[in-house]
Amino acid sequence: MTATPFFFALYLFCGLASATFASRVRTRMQAGMSLAGFGLAAWLTSANLPDPVWVGTAAAIFALGILFRPRFAPLQPVLGGAFAGLLASLVQGQGVPMWAALPAAAAIPLICAWLASRNPAFAPLHVQEEALLFIGIFGLMTGAAPGIAAGWSSAGGMNLVDNKEVPAAIPVWVLALGSASAAIGGAFAVWRRS
Repeated sequence: MTATPFFFALYLFCGLASATFASRVRTRMQAGMSLAGFGLAAWLTSANLPDPVWVGTAAAIFALGILFRPRFAPLQPVLGGAFAGLLASLVQGQGVPMWAALPAAAAIPLICAWLASRNPAFAPLHVQEEALLFIGIFGLMTGAAPGIAAGWSSAGGMNLVDNKEVPAAIPVWVLALGSASAAIGGAFAVWRRS
């Protein structure tokens, strides 16, 4: 896979999703479920990486589904391992050998699970809910970004001036609005906790 901005967004997203979902691991059975999800996802995606649209959309559905239907919370350990397995495949896709990629990606859910099982205050329920909401929103953004970029590119192709293509860059106001929204949301979360 070529290193595009969508690849790096997927890379970051898989790490965050893995940590978020693995924070619910408390027992050995849940750790085994997480390990099974890791192995299955690493095996399924080692030959052919999925499209960021599908990964982001699926993660958003799972995260928001768990957030609004807590009875699906037992899926979180499996999802934490699965996103770490996908991250391992992404790392391998950049030329890192399997023997180094697998432990590096597995470290994220292992550390989160270890911290969550040792200290119940590591990820209290309200923090997990906020993280699930963030994963849901970030998943939707990750899933929508390639389509939005293709739309900008198409619009730029339609605006030909003297047979020269106009660069199809995303306008600064779009990036500023997204950054400002994220900053305001983060500031509100910090203010609400204090």
